[in-house]
Amino acid sequence: MTANLKKIAFVSKREDLSQFEFERYWRSHHGPLLSSIPDYRDWRQRYLQNHIVGNGPLGNAFTYAGLAEFWLPGISSGESGFVATSFYKERIQPDEGNFTDADKTVAMTASEQIVIPGGGPVKIFVISKRISSITDDDFAKRLVTEYVYPIQNDSVLTSELRGWSIDLVMANSSYRPGAVKVDNDMADCVESFWFSNKDDAWSFLTSTAFGNVRENFLQTATSIFVDEYEMFDDCAPGEGGLEIER
Repeated sequence: MTANLKKIAFVSKREDLSQFEFERYWRSHHGPLLSSIPDYRDWRQRYLQNHIVGNGPLGNAFTYAGLAEFWLPGISSGESGFVATSFYKERIQPDEGNFTDADKTVAMTASEQIVIPGGGPVKIFVISKRISSITDDDFAKRLVTEYVYPIQNDSVLTSELRGWSIDLVMANSSYRPGAVKVDNDMADCVESFWFSNKDDAWSFLTSTAFGNVRENFLQTATSIFVDEYEMFDDCAPGEGGLEIER
C-alpha cells in the first residue's frame, strides 16, 4: 500500500496572547471552524491538535505554541490549490490571524510510517535532523535498517512502548501559511511515541540502548510531551500511514 501524506505544522501564537488564550481559541473556535466547513474535508481527512504539556528529555526546548497534524487525501500536498480556495481565503486564513503568528508558523509535508500500531495516555514528539553524512536518497532506507529494525528487535526496550510512528519529512516541503516558501526544512523526521506513563517515556528515551542506535544516525532537535485533541477523522479503514513490517 502507499502511505498517504501528512502536513505537520509548528504553530506560533500571537505575541499578545498567553499560552492559555492561544490554546483555548485554537481548540474551542478554530478547530470546530475547520471541522464545520464541508469543502475543507475534501482537502484534509484527519485533523489533530497537539497542545504542549512540557519539554521532553532530548534536545532543546520547543519554541512553538503547538503542533498540528493533518492527513491528506492523496499523494500530493496540493498546497497551492488549497490556499486558492474561497473557504481558505475567506474563512480559515482570517481566523488564523486571530491567534497565530503567520510569520513564524511553518508546515511541512511528510509520509507517515507506522512502526508499532497503537497509542497510550502519554504522547511525546521527538523531532530530529539526520546527521550530515547521510544523503536525502539514503535516509529513508537507512532509517528502517539502521534505526527502526534494531529497536524493533530489542524486546526489553520496546516493552515500554505503546505506539510509535515516524513521519518522514519531504525535502524542500516547508511553507508558512498561505503557501509562502521556507528555504530550510525544520526537520527530517518527526516521531510520535506513546507510553502508559511519563516514567516509561523518560526511561525509554534516556536509555543507553536507544541512545546508541540514534547517535550515528539522527540529531535530536527537540522533544515535547503533548495532549492530543482529535478534531475529526474521515480516514477510511486502511488509509493513512504505511506500516513497517519487522
